[in-house]
Formats: sequence, structure tokens, C-alpha cells
Amino acid sequence: MAVDFLASSSSGVQRKDETVPSIQVTLGDEGYRALCRLRRDEEQDSEIMERALILLDTYSVVSKALGRNSLVKAVNVVHQMRSAGYSDEWATALCRALFRRREKDLRKAF
Repeated sequence: MAVDFLASSSSGVQRKDETVPSIQVTLGDEGYRALCRLRRDEEQDSEIMERALILLDTYSVVSKALGRNSLVKAVNVVHQMRSAGYSDEWATALCRALFRRREKDLRKAF
């Protein structure tokens, strides 16, 4: 599946004389499912992709600041659980149990 989208300038505001770059991406099944999960009411594909890229960029900064290990492990847990067909609710419960290690969270997950 090919998806075209337009991105705004780095300042977030498009000037009248500025051309908006247009790129085309091809998403696999997993990427398309993620795009659908991220969609808000009547949001365009380009808006979803822009939000996702901003979040990924933010993730890289936060992981450097707080330490990659727990963050990367949590991302991997969610990815593996989704791949295995588990719901986001179960993935959230398991991540809370594994990474927050509070008794309440452990009971919920196990």
C-alpha cells in the first residue's frame, strides 16, 4: 500500500512562498495496522504520519535522558504481545507489572 502525505515546515507553519515537501511511503501490514490504531476522528494519513514521526523523534530524546533499557524493553514487550494477538490492555497491564513493580500491577497482570 502506498500512502502520499504532505509535511509542514520545521517551524510548524507553512509560509506562502514555501513549497511543502511531498513524500511517498509504502507500509507493510503491521505498519498499516499501526496507522489505523493511531487514527483519530477524520484525521488524514499525513497527520497521523507526522504525529508518529514527532513521537519517534521525542522517544529518541527521552530514551537518551532516562536510559534506553527499560524504554526499549517496554516497546519490545508491546510489539511482541501485539504480534501474538494480545490486546493493548493486556500489554499495558504486563508493562506496568514488569516495569513499575507495584503489587497492584502484578496482581492485574498475573
